[in-house]
Amino acid sequence: MTKDELEDQKLENEAMKTAKEKAKKESKKQIQKIIWHAVKAAVIPFIILFAKIMAVVLLVCVVVSLFQSILNFDDNDNSSTTTDQEYTSSASEQTGGIDVTAEDWQLTRNQIEEFIRNYETGNEELRTELLENRIEQIYNWQEETGYSAGLIIAIALEENKTNFDDFLEEMNEKGNIWKEAGYKTVKEIAQDYIGDETAEEWANTIIEPGMQETGEALGIIVYGEKNIPGDGKSRGYYNVYVSKTGKMYRNYKQIIGEYSKHVWSPTYNGIPGTIYNNGCSLTSIAVVVSGYQNREISPLDVVNRISNDTGYVAIFYPMVAFSSYGIEAVRPQYNSKSSVINHVQTGRPVIIHVLKEEGSTFTEGEHWMAILDYNETTDELYVSNPSATRPTKTGWIDADMVLTGCTEYFAIMN
Repeated sequence: MTKDELEDQKLENEAMKTAKEKAKKESKKQIQKIIWHAVKAAVIPFIILFAKIMAVVLLVCVVVSLFQSILNFDDNDNSSTTTDQEYTSSASEQTGGIDVTAEDWQLTRNQIEEFIRNYETGNEELRTELLENRIEQIYNWQEETGYSAGLIIAIALEENKTNFDDFLEEMNEKGNIWKEAGYKTVKEIAQDYIGDETAEEWANTIIEPGMQETGEALGIIVYGEKNIPGDGKSRGYYNVYVSKTGKMYRNYKQIIGEYSKHVWSPTYNGIPGTIYNNGCSLTSIAVVVSGYQNREISPLDVVNRISNDTGYVAIFYPMVAFSSYGIEAVRPQYNSKSSVINHVQTGRPVIIHVLKEEGSTFTEGEHWMAILDYNETTDELYVSNPSATRPTKTGWIDADMVLTGCTEYFAIMN
C-alpha cells in the first residue's frame, strides 16, 4: 500500500472513530432523555396525587374542627357566647382554692380531733391511730409550718399513710419547701406534692372537697361552691355558691332549664329574644336575687316579674328588675379593676357587662355575668357565668381576665 493510501486509510479510521464517539454520545443523551421522561411520568403524577391527598386531609381537619366547635358551642348569639380559650386558674375551679395558711384554717387541738372524726373516709384504722396517738404531732406540724392541720389530715387519710412517722417526716420537709416557694393554696401545693399531670385533679376532686365538706360541717368554713343533687337541668342549675356573707346563690344557666326557650322579648337585635339566646342579663339577676332571698328564683321568674300585659319585657333595665325584688342597685362609672373588686370585697355582688370588641374572652359580642366573691390571695373573682358550662369560664377566674372588656357594671347596695 502506498504512502498516500496509508494516509487516506488513517483519515478514514479517524473519521469512523469520531463518528462512533458522536453516535455514542447521542445514544447516551437519548437514554438520559428516556430515563428523565420515565421519571417525570412516574413521579409527577405521584406528587400531584400526594398534593391532592394532603388537600383532602386538610379539608377534613377543617370540617372536623368546625364540627367540634359547633358541638362545644355554649350559646347561639352574640349577647351570651363563650369561647374555648383555656385558662388554668391558680385556685381550684371547684371550691375557690382553700388558702391553707388562712387564719380560719389554723385549727385548735379540739378542732383537729373533730376534723378527723368528721372526715369522710373508709380508713377507720388510720383514723383511730390519728385520734389516739397523733393529735399533738399534727398540731405541732401546723404550728411549725403555718399550714392547716386539715391539709395533713386530708392527705394522710386520702393517701392511706399508715406509716405516719415516715409521712410526718416527709411533710416536715415539704412544709419548708412550700413556705420558701410562697405556696398558699392546695392547688399550688399539689404541683409540688404530686408533680405530674394529675396534680390539679388531685387538688380539685380529692383534697379540697374533703377539706371543704369537713370544714363546713364543723363551721370552720361556711362558703364555697357546692354541687346540688337531683335534676339540675330541669331546675336550671347544678350547683350553688355560698358566699363569705352566708348567701346561697343558685348558679342558673340560660342555656338549660325548662325556661331556656321562653321568648321574653318579641324582638332582640332583630330576632325573637329567648332566654337561651339573649337572657344573660336576666339570668345574672336571677343568680343574685336567689342569694338575697334564699330561694329559687329562675330567669323566667324575673321575666314574669317585670313583663307588661303582653307578657313581654318592653324595656329592660337591671335596676328596675332588682328594685322589684326590694334590692337596691346602682350603676357606678367603671374606670378600673379596683372599682369592682373594692365593692365585691364588701360582701356585695355586682353584675358586669363585657364586650368582645373591648377584649373580653367570654363572648363573641356582648355578655352579662354575676360576680359574687373575691379571693385576695389569688386575685380571683368568683364568676357565675350564665352561658358557660366549662370550669374555665365560670367559677374562680383571674380578676384581670374577668374584667378585660368590662364596660359597665351594676352594684348591689343592700
